[in-house]
Amino acid sequence: MRSLRWHAEVSRAMWTGLFRDTLEDDVPIGHIPTACTFPRGWPRRCSACTTATWGRTGISAAAKPRSGWASTTSTTASFWETHLNLKSQLIEFVRRRAVDQAARRGESPDVLQRLERVLSPDALTIGFARRFATYKRANLILADIERLASMVNDPNRPVQFVFAGKAHPRDEPGKKSSAADR
Repeated sequence: MRSLRWHAEVSRAMWTGLFRDTLEDDVPIGHIPTACTFPRGWPRRCSACTTATWGRTGISAAAKPRSGWASTTSTTASFWETHLNLKSQLIEFVRRRAVDQAARRGESPDVLQRLERVLSPDALTIGFARRFATYKRANLILADIERLASMVNDPNRPVQFVFAGKAHPRDEPGKKSSAADR
């Protein structure tokens, strides 16, 4: 929560010029948490791992700084197995959705076959999901195409991206951006 308050302080300092007769502390910019929080955004399977490791209040205690996330080999293996299972489910879901959407568009059988193999379970998968809003600046990833290409084409450390979500019904620029990416 401290980082959110700090973000609000920095933002107020940046925007004081718009509020000339207002003290920086009185600039009307606050903070709103938008990230998922433990344990609400935590998959049930991960909760089972944390409960087995740290007890009923485990994730809350373990999420605190310097709480000693020290883990045993069995704990690490349990978390890794859960991670791999969840990643596998994500990849299968994305593949199914991609094939279904391509079939509705009338794509060729060759395209549908390729989509059945899209995404690699061996690559680092970076996901962006939720509302697709222009202010989130998802297009920044395309600002340096050469650097992006070197990341996604590195055979030793492959990286892949999954973008999901749609724009708010009244966000016309966001709807145009997300529609262009389909």
